[in-house]
Amino acid sequence: MFDFNLARAFNVSTSQSGLLISAYAIGDAVTALIAGPLSDGRGRKKIMIGGLAFFAIGTLACGLSTNFVEMLIFEFVSGVASAFVAPQVYATVPTVVAGNKVAQLMGFSLAGLSSSQIFEIPVGNYLATISWRISFFCLAALAVILILVLQFNLPETKVGKSENGHSFFSNLSQALKNPAAREMLVVYFVYTLGSFATISFISTWFNHDFGLNLSQIGTAMILIGCGQLLGSVFAGRMTNQFGFRKAARIEFGCLVVLYIVVPFAPNVIIADILCAVIYIFNVFMFPLLMTCLQNTVKDARSTIASLANSAMYLAETFAGAIGCYLFNAFPGFFGIAVFSAIMIILVLLLGNRSIQD
Repeated sequence: MFDFNLARAFNVSTSQSGLLISAYAIGDAVTALIAGPLSDGRGRKKIMIGGLAFFAIGTLACGLSTNFVEMLIFEFVSGVASAFVAPQVYATVPTVVAGNKVAQLMGFSLAGLSSSQIFEIPVGNYLATISWRISFFCLAALAVILILVLQFNLPETKVGKSENGHSFFSNLSQALKNPAAREMLVVYFVYTLGSFATISFISTWFNHDFGLNLSQIGTAMILIGCGQLLGSVFAGRMTNQFGFRKAARIEFGCLVVLYIVVPFAPNVIIADILCAVIYIFNVFMFPLLMTCLQNTVKDARSTIASLANSAMYLAETFAGAIGCYLFNAFPGFFGIAVFSAIMIILVLLLGNRSIQD
């Protein structure tokens, strides 16, 4: 609905309006390589607030755009700004809590992301019935509110040159030269590759094999989103209960079984439930892997979080191309599900040494 309104407003095709998502993603992925080392040297709070300020400006400009080219430019600007915000969240968690609370707080931060993913489509569509510009104005206002919240509640977590003698380039070099960090980045890339291959084609599968329309697919995806939210809330607790290595083996094992079973779902209700359970276990892995990543380079946490962000976007790009081929080459969801299962097995093998309690 939202893409349709934008396409109609700027007199472009719906597929062309999809370029807005690409512009945002490219801006985020490219800038993440700069944002991480920069914030490790100048303090995460300042970088986060500055990023939110530019995000508010870019989003407001999107709402005021008068043509499609302007919208593309300001979406790219918003993506650039977001690269200075999201990685700082994960980098800041280990500095404000300690011990077994890190994975739990990582899970809660993911719960916030999951909640936004669940409600963004229905809320965005509702606002778009009034005007497509309203959504952008509301996002800009929320960014300003968040700036005020961070300013008065988040302690400064300055790490970098002034305290550790690390410059912009040494922070990046420290992360890339660390063997444990490189291994965990590969593990994270493979994990997100399998995850995105599945989530990107669930709606296509539901339409192709079960005949769901757009409205029915939206309802089905909300259930999957609720599974993602539920998993993110309890992810840290499971890790604390079993420890990182044992929790990873349990979660990976369950995921492999679920991926093998899901293509044989007899109807859309069973398929939707299985997909929701998959994303409960899938989300269990995120705080575990992100905590392990953060522990590899403790003096360059923002850098490693930004590199993980870039790895995620790279995985998303490959997942789209691979998933498209597998969906057309194999019946139903079989090819994609088997590919995702193989990626999880590969993560388990690669992470056997890297994932430490």
